[in-house]
Amino acid sequence: MKRVGWQTQFPRNSLPFEISYLRLLSVQMRKQGEGINHSQEDQEETMEERRLLEMTSEIVKAQASHAGMGADEMTEAIKKVYRALKWVQAQEDKAAKGEAEPTMSGMESIQRNKVICLECGKEFRQLSGKHLGLHGLTPREYKNKYDIPLRQSLSARSLSAKRRRIAKERGLGEKLSRARGRKK
Repeated sequence: MKRVGWQTQFPRNSLPFEISYLRLLSVQMRKQGEGINHSQEDQEETMEERRLLEMTSEIVKAQASHAGMGADEMTEAIKKVYRALKWVQAQEDKAAKGEAEPTMSGMESIQRNKVICLECGKEFRQLSGKHLGLHGLTPREYKNKYDIPLRQSLSARSLSAKRRRIAKERGLGEKLSRARGRKK
């Protein structure tokens, strides 16, 4: 290990030392989070922080095992990974809150050029059964859950209009009514 100004450089083969340095940094960060006796809500937040720190240390440890990193690089990596994990956690919390109360009704989610999945918020031209299966729903269950009429297609209005126009041009409605008339 050699010190250049504020930066500490580790030799490439000093991985155990880098890992112990990483552990020392994570312990210091944990100590900063600990304090006086907290309420249960604060204790849950502290547990979340500890989990994030543990994941951060595992990620940076894995990264350090593949590339030589200086102390400043490790510190920056820890900060960046921690911030990224914190952001992901915040996004998950937002999504969990969003599931409880959708921001729009089922029919409002079917728009001119897109359909918005009310489960995850993604936009599609057509909401397929395969995508709904990722949420554990069938199209019928999805329509019932969000009060969408069962005859309403889960596709953008422009796509439905295009299909309707093509069907009329081909005379599919007339062919269907003749076929139904023959069956009776």
